[in-house]
Amino acid sequence: MINPKKKETFIYRKNGEVEVKPFTEVLTGEDILPGLAINLNELFSED
Repeated sequence: MINPKKKETFIYRKNGEVEVKPFTEVLTGEDILPGLAINLNELFSED
């Protein structure tokens, strides 16, 4: 889940773990989507 107001991304894992990443970190596809890298700060910039 992406929360652009708080600039946070919630990653829900199969094992039930939830990881919270700020927009300052690059979101990757890990082993599910190799090569995917999204800079959410750029994607949701207010410029």
